[in-house]
Amino acid sequence: SQSHRFEDGDSVKLQTRVKRVSSGSDIFAWLAHSLTGTSYTMGIPGFVDIQINGWGGVDFSSETLTEEGIENAFDQIVATGTIAFLPTVITSNMSTYQHVLPLLARAVAKRPRTVLGLHLEGPFLDAAPGARGSHRADLIREPDPALLADLLSLANGTVRLLTVAAGRPGVAGLIRAAVEADVTVSLGHQLASLEQLEEAVEAGATILTHLGNGAPNYVNRHHNPFLAGLAAHRLAATLVTDGFHLPKGAVAAAVCVKRGGAGFAVVSDAGYLAGLPAGKYLRSNGVELELVEDHPGAFVIRNPSQQCLSGAAASMLQCANHLWLLNILDAKDELEAAVFSTPLSLLGLTEDAVDCSASCIRWSDERNGYVLQ
Repeated sequence: SQSHRFEDGDSVKLQTRVKRVSSGSDIFAWLAHSLTGTSYTMGIPGFVDIQINGWGGVDFSSETLTEEGIENAFDQIVATGTIAFLPTVITSNMSTYQHVLPLLARAVAKRPRTVLGLHLEGPFLDAAPGARGSHRADLIREPDPALLADLLSLANGTVRLLTVAAGRPGVAGLIRAAVEADVTVSLGHQLASLEQLEEAVEAGATILTHLGNGAPNYVNRHHNPFLAGLAAHRLAATLVTDGFHLPKGAVAAAVCVKRGGAGFAVVSDAGYLAGLPAGKYLRSNGVELELVEDHPGAFVIRNPSQQCLSGAAASMLQCANHLWLLNILDAKDELEAAVFSTPLSLLGLTEDAVDCSASCIRWSDERNGYVLQ
């Protein structure tokens, strides 16, 4: 390369090739860093959420789900800054699976660069109180590769992610069957030990579903799912950073451990009540839920009968900004990875799988984080 001295007033023409630009300010920042020889990463175009259960009153696990409802929910999700996501179907009875999975599969086909596939959270979970969370104990099933094959068939090959509980008899065979079907396997809603997690990793599992949640409130101080998950260095972790599901200390511990290992990603785990007014609601399966506004603009879904959380009610935008304001990340690049590139890589995808031209967010400043544009 050759150096050249520029005088004040000289015109300079620069040519470069960039894959995505989220705002004009990114271009100027990139130019400044390029001219000074320092590195700069372009901003992300939006968020990628690999666990979202519904939105605006539309429940992806409801027998009353309709194509119109799905499209409305998808539009609302995108309007919050999430440009790609996995609709998540929780533990259900077979008639519900038979209804929702084909519907959602058709929706995936319509928007393949927005709806990247489906996430099945269950039914192969741990039915123990606390571990199962708000999943119905009577619908949880033992690991069964044949049942899994039926569910994958109903979804017409659109399932990208499966959450199962480690430590259950036969789960290794189930994990191997999922991996052979090109489905990424995550571990959650479990009471698994480190040894059981490692056995699941050997079978092909790569992620921990919402680490720190889907577990009893009271556990052994040394032998518990959270510490086991932290110690399982080959497993990446997803975290619900909405300000309700995990305290700052738990988020900080997970970030500090996983950043040096398999990585971490943010998920919203938003339930179908997200985007609705606070109040009591009755799910189609007869379970009463309550959407609570803890403070202005901050909502969470609770299950009064089980005295537990039943999904979040925050968008990825809110989760990303809450994580940033905890002041535990090393740099903005680390936040961008957690809400965009890492979720994609956990599914074996690159940013080419997403329509990056559909930029819908921008970085405001260090105090406010991301905003919609």
